[in-house]
Amino acid sequence: LYLIRPRRFGKTSNLQMLPKYFDVECDPDHLFSNLKIKENHPDFYKEHKNKYFVVSLDFSVLANTTFADAFTSLGTG
Repeated sequence: LYLIRPRRFGKTSNLQMLPKYFDVECDPDHLFSNLKIKENHPDFYKEHKNKYFVVSLDFSVLANTTFADAFTSLGTG
């Protein structure tokens, strides 16, 4: 049984929200003030909020390249 989310089902919004919560450099209180995680799980919310450095990679700029070119353009080759 495979459960696949259809397009336009909030995957991108979810992935954009996560760095706002975890990143040391963001202040998410205004974004999460009316959400249930802050109300129902206050200990978890406080424990993980702004505790991690977040690295974001945009692979869309690597279209039509070889693996070696993509690896080099990420600054690792």
